[in-house]
Amino acid sequence: MGKIILIGGPPRSGKTTLAQKISEETGISWVSSDALDDIAKRYVPESDLERLFPKTTLRIKSGGENDGMYVAFSIEEIVSAYIKQAETIHKAIESFILCANVEDWNYVIEGYHVTPKLIAKLRSENIDTSSVMLISTKAEEVIERSIKSDTKQDWLRDNTKNQETFQKIADMISLFSKKLKQEAEENGIKVIDTSENFETKFQEAFDYLIK
Repeated sequence: MGKIILIGGPPRSGKTTLAQKISEETGISWVSSDALDDIAKRYVPESDLERLFPKTTLRIKSGGENDGMYVAFSIEEIVSAYIKQAETIHKAIESFILCANVEDWNYVIEGYHVTPKLIAKLRSENIDTSSVMLISTKAEEVIERSIKSDTKQDWLRDNTKNQETFQKIADMISLFSKKLKQEAEENGIKVIDTSENFETKFQEAFDYLIK
């Protein structure tokens, strides 16, 4: 049976960076659940897209820019859309894991689609994983890191022009984090808040997952 590592959490909590580090240090391949999301959308009838992929729908309706989306929709609506779209991809993630186990593949899977609800379901089916939820309940520092980022592409920095939108995104991440934290604690799933002392918390998550 392969070793499966799951990393969930809201946007900007460090999921991708952690998956990349684990892959570099251990040689285990990693995949973003966004890729499974993109594949699934291609096989869904257009009439079902809004129901199954509401987060994508909100972005399309607002022209693809963060400023437009956070004016047109409330923080609560956006968080709810993320959660619903995550649930749409749960079956795809579970199928990927089952296939990996049959083939004895090792994989890190990261993304907001990896939720406490999914991890709890996998446990109930005796599917063994190492799992952690990275959250950011004080997201202002996260936003500052994104604004100052020197990466070539950054969806937050590059698609946001208005200063007030950055605060709304921070509020969205904080609300999403609180919902995930409550659900994770109810199911006994490890939660690490990367809001402050990011490097220390990041190392804690790394050590926890590869122990």
